[in-house]
Amino acid sequence: MNKGCCVTSITGNREKLIDPFFVHDNIDYYAFVDKTYSNIKVWNQKKICDFSTIDDYSNRRNAKIYKVLPQLFLPGYDYYIWCDANCIFKQNPVQLIEQHSVDAIFFYHYRYNTISNDIEKIIKRKKDHLINIDNYIDFLSNSNYIDDMLLQFSMFITNTSHESMLMRLIWWELICKFSSRDQISGPYAIKKSKISYHIINQSLGHVTPLSSDNIGIKFHTSKHD
Repeated sequence: MNKGCCVTSITGNREKLIDPFFVHDNIDYYAFVDKTYSNIKVWNQKKICDFSTIDDYSNRRNAKIYKVLPQLFLPGYDYYIWCDANCIFKQNPVQLIEQHSVDAIFFYHYRYNTISNDIEKIIKRKKDHLINIDNYIDFLSNSNYIDDMLLQFSMFITNTSHESMLMRLIWWELICKFSSRDQISGPYAIKKSKISYHIINQSLGHVTPLSSDNIGIKFHTSKHD
């Protein structure tokens, strides 16, 4: 049986680590954290590397490297699964990706459908330095990028094919060179790497009841402290 590795990461005080509501036998669970959380039984907690000194968004990059490059820290798995601290796959993601015979499984964004839409939100809400965003916009324009896709990277899974590893490396380069908001660079990395993928049209923009038949769930961690 192929083995999966589910990863999450938390830095700062915005979220709290709680054990997932659904656990699958062929998946190991790792949480990279900047402090140890008590009463955790499922997540194998590991101390983050406090490496980022680029700008005001160091916490974001310190957590994000495990999202984009988990194979560097947890080698030897057949599949790498990412879940935000308040998300989890209800259905077995390894079975899901094997069922579709693709390199990756992603989710459509719950509100927008282009990178430009998301960039407008980032600028309006001041979620990154404007120069980072402007430089990335110029990069996309110079690359003749067709802006026709936006995904929600709260949850996703990839195998370890050459295309999957290439996608992750391209993605990390863009995060370091331009904006640390991975949502706007992920689609470019996917297209550039030519990874094969299946996109799930299920909203993760709201809290999903645990009794639903959805593939994944999103919940408020504050309700379960």
